[in-house]
Amino acid sequence: MIGTLVNTVAVIIGATVGIALKKNMPKRITQIYFQAIGLFTIAIGISMVWDLKHILIVVGSLAVGSLIGEWLNLEAGTEKVSISN
Repeated sequence: MIGTLVNTVAVIIGATVGIALKKNMPKRITQIYFQAIGLFTIAIGISMVWDLKHILIVVGSLAVGSLIGEWLNLEAGTEKVSISN
């Protein structure tokens, strides 16, 4: 339980700092930052898949989740509540 609370507080603080810094950050730096985070995420994903034992469960879950998300039109709902610049 304490881990969940610490994670929640860390996410809130990180988001607040990120929003504050983004206002003063040049667009090119923001773009490079998101590219770096994207590459890091891909690297983590590849390393996790490398050790995965039940890949078919993951593939099936992604397929079913994608179909449910499309059926519920979650992307449109997410875009409505997101902050856009």
